[in-house]
Amino acid sequence: MKVPLLGSLIKVQRPKILTETDMDEITDLCKKHRALFIKIDPFIGQNIQLLRDYGFIQSSFPLCPTKTMFINLELEADVLWDKVSHSGKYSINRARREGAKLYFYRNPSTEKLEEYFKILAETGKRKHFYVEPFRYNKYKKECFGSESFLVMVYSRDGKPEGGKFFVGYDKNILYVTGGTTARGRKTKSGYLLTWEAILYFKRLGYVNLDLEGLFDNRFPGFTSGWEGFSHFKDKFNGDIFLLPGPQVKYVNPVMKFFSKFSPISM
Repeated sequence: MKVPLLGSLIKVQRPKILTETDMDEITDLCKKHRALFIKIDPFIGQNIQLLRDYGFIQSSFPLCPTKTMFINLELEADVLWDKVSHSGKYSINRARREGAKLYFYRNPSTEKLEEYFKILAETGKRKHFYVEPFRYNKYKKECFGSESFLVMVYSRDGKPEGGKFFVGYDKNILYVTGGTTARGRKTKSGYLLTWEAILYFKRLGYVNLDLEGLFDNRFPGFTSGWEGFSHFKDKFNGDIFLLPGPQVKYVNPVMKFFSKFSPISM
């Protein structure tokens, strides 16, 4: 991102494990684009000392979730079911009794995305979180094509209750966004949606489902308000992973100077 007259801000989110060659390339990019600072949100397994050697320090402000849950889709369906908590099983079965209907859309149409986006925007307004404009959601769908998925749940009488959007890559499937209608909040259909999505992606041959985004007490400010959906995801008893946390390097001399007097890093 360019800042008029000053330079640019560079961010690298969830890259592959970075090597010295990668870090040299990043350093050259910072010089080329007159970066004020660069922030990296490293992936699991990254050698943080390598980043320290290149002048990076721990940041207090992540750009993406720092704690996540993986569902191992290589497990048998009955094993996955056994891992679901007692209350989670009850909620799934209750949604079935209430007649919740699920629909899966691979590479969904613009019309379906628009229907889902209304629910997502409504949820964001209700829960006070930022929702990207529709064009970004459409762009993600276009980028991933046949590996983009929309899962919608409707009531017995056909009223929308919620939806989730996923993207896949290299045998992994990532939960991106989700929303619930006011009507859906009064039901347990979200549990059935998540459970059936697990089985659906397992049938398609994916090996991991990343439910991305759990409350992380290392960054309480960033994950404030996440306790509710973290509790929801906990019902499925996946494997929890802590990511290293954001790393920042101040490239601009003025930014370097003022960072010395700040108790926290960007």
